[in-house]
Amino acid sequence: MIAKSLKRLYLNWLPLLCATFLFPLLSSAQITQVPYNSDSTFYRVDLALKNPDQCFYLFLEADTLQSLPKEFKSLKNLKGITFRYCLNANWSDIFTRLADLPSLKYLEISICDLKIIPENISLLDQITSLNVKSNLLEKLPQSIKGCDQLEYLNLSFNRYAEMSLLIDQLKSILKLRSVDLSNAWISELPDNFSALINLISLDLSDNRLHSLPEGFANLKSLQILDLSNNRLLAFSTELIKVTQLTHLKELRLASNELIKIPESLGDLSQLEVLDLSGNILNELPSSIGNVSALRDLNLGSDAARQRRNRIRNFPGTFNNLTNLERLNLSGDSLIRIPEAISNFTKLKELNLSWCTVFEISPAIMALRNLEILYLDHNHINKIPEWIGELTALRELHIDGDYFTYPLDKITILPPSIGLLKNLEVLTLKDQVIRALPPSISECTKLKVLDLRNNLLSSLPDEFTLMESLEYLDLKANEIENLPSGFSQLKSLKHLNISYNQPLNLPAAAQQIQHMKQLEVLDISFNQLSPQIYYGLKKVLPDTKIIAKGFNNLNQLGN
Repeated sequence: MIAKSLKRLYLNWLPLLCATFLFPLLSSAQITQVPYNSDSTFYRVDLALKNPDQCFYLFLEADTLQSLPKEFKSLKNLKGITFRYCLNANWSDIFTRLADLPSLKYLEISICDLKIIPENISLLDQITSLNVKSNLLEKLPQSIKGCDQLEYLNLSFNRYAEMSLLIDQLKSILKLRSVDLSNAWISELPDNFSALINLISLDLSDNRLHSLPEGFANLKSLQILDLSNNRLLAFSTELIKVTQLTHLKELRLASNELIKIPESLGDLSQLEVLDLSGNILNELPSSIGNVSALRDLNLGSDAARQRRNRIRNFPGTFNNLTNLERLNLSGDSLIRIPEAISNFTKLKELNLSWCTVFEISPAIMALRNLEILYLDHNHINKIPEWIGELTALRELHIDGDYFTYPLDKITILPPSIGLLKNLEVLTLKDQVIRALPPSISECTKLKVLDLRNNLLSSLPDEFTLMESLEYLDLKANEIENLPSGFSQLKSLKHLNISYNQPLNLPAAAQQIQHMKQLEVLDISFNQLSPQIYYGLKKVLPDTKIIAKGFNNLNQLGN
């Protein structure tokens, strides 16, 4: 739920940014997806034709169309169009219509059971981005060479039977800079793959590669390479080829069961992003210090926390990574936070969750630019007073582990928390906190506060001053009363006060009934009466009220 709340904060902007800047190394106008929730994006052809001057993007999903009307050429400003789950389309006819659009740069045909791309795709010689992911393609038409302006090509989730022919076609498109061949069941790359010398970005993740072609190191222009989840690849020898790509800026090798990284890693002096998460590394090469341009280093576990690195001793050269802005050591079972972290004063995000950390090291105190700190699921029982010195913090995550002993849980939130004026997200669930300091009200930008499963019996009176708060989870506490003026939290959209048996619910309802802006209210498993439940339903008709456990009638939660 918290993740959804966080996404809501920037969801309206992110797709548009991605569409324009996903690959900054390509041309500045490159489009790699149609932006969602944009005023210039339409979702029906008829509405687009009624507003031709305002339509810059068109997203057609599960549309039964077979072709496009003749009037479609009036969409002179159309830059990008997506066809998704469009199973009845006559693509040859559609390409003929799209050829009339001078501004069209992006075409996506995804999840459309496409088996053959018609030869007349060559009519679309104006497009710079083509996305045909998740279809049934085994090859591309010879005429693809006619799309000579292509810079970005997404062929992921297809099964290419003739890889050598595919590469011959692609190498003739001289402007091609980015190719996505992920999830394509590729076990071997043909020798002619090295002919794609103009590539800047290459995604080969989630395949079945055994080796890389001998000429792979000839891809000298390559700056972004993703080889994640290719566990059959003989990395002990093949990584040498990768480290010869000295212009690499981003290298992703996640989930490959890597045991060791060669010292030649240090030759990648321009590398800025290195993802080694989900492997089984016990050490880093001493040459890591030569990669001093690194901004983002991911050594964390995989999403399921099944594969994780176990690096206990970092080489002395690790201290040289002073340009790091993001460091992920999650799931590493660290007992102590590395002292070297104090050298990384440019760090903006640090993830130390799911380790075996017993205290928050003073080394973190030096990170005055830190914006996001994860310390979840450790054995920390105290937040130091100096936490208030990290004034750049926007997110602080210190959720406890439900199954650990109370002695390994946090009991007190220090008053200095109020010094974090930029804090927007604070999560402290599954701890044993009994009271909040009044100073928490000084976190005036706080939007998300998760205190689920603590021992709170009340909230400070000053709590009602938190005007930015949008998400508040107090589930499974011992709250008796909400503070006077609680209804003044006018930004609050999600409130969970379930499993608070001592709660004076009639008094709480008197305040909550004035909070018309609430989108979700959870009052499950409390001392609830029909009068309170139906009273709230009446005055808050637009609020989803969840009341599970009320007279054992769970259906009242809807």
